[in-house]
Amino acid sequence: MAKTKNLNSVTLSRLPRKDILLKDMDATEVEAFKTIRTSIFFSLVQVEGCKKLLFTSSVSKEGKSTVVVNLAITVSMTNAKVLLIDCDLRKPRMHRFFKDKSIPGLSNYLLGENDLDSIIKKTEIPNLHVIYAGAIPPNPVELLDSKVFQEMMDTLSQSYEYIFIDCPPLLEVTDALVVSKLCSGTVLVARQKYTTHRFIHQALKKLDFANAKVLGFVLNDVPKKKNKYYYRYIT
Repeated sequence: MAKTKNLNSVTLSRLPRKDILLKDMDATEVEAFKTIRTSIFFSLVQVEGCKKLLFTSSVSKEGKSTVVVNLAITVSMTNAKVLLIDCDLRKPRMHRFFKDKSIPGLSNYLLGENDLDSIIKKTEIPNLHVIYAGAIPPNPVELLDSKVFQEMMDTLSQSYEYIFIDCPPLLEVTDALVVSKLCSGTVLVARQKYTTHRFIHQALKKLDFANAKVLGFVLNDVPKKKNKYYYRYIT
């Protein structure tokens, strides 16, 4: 079984509304994301160079995309240069947060249709760039497991301090497992009263098989009355 190291299990007081950015959240939600940021800083303190973080979940509708986008924003607020990549080439959502078009994006670059500079987009948030998913391809996992993708990650690592990657759920497709081998750590997003222990157990077994370093969990949709403290330690 994959073991979690260093990162706290952080709770969000409720599942944020779809496609909502940090600036529109309440103080409790903002503080929760800052807590996750601090935990990640400590968990990756020994990683030299670019820190590459993969975010995934067991199944869909657990709030994964909302978590990764807003966590990237909180890290960019520290003046770190941050890149967001939407590696969900099946059901991309990242472009909706920034009210932009998904095309051209990652798939277009991996297929040789666009150069790298043309798919890196600036956002209204200082220090934050984003690569959207692009056109939905027929072979997502093959593209993400390609030499072109690996070389792209090496190139981007020279320009950014943090790269945050949004991948599809573990129990639905294998995309996240392929990408995890290129990352400094993986964070699993779960949802209160939605994600089952069986789902988490199965997801961790898959990550263990892929030799992924699991940093910890983010737990969404926790009732405020039960969320007196923003986080608790896990072992």
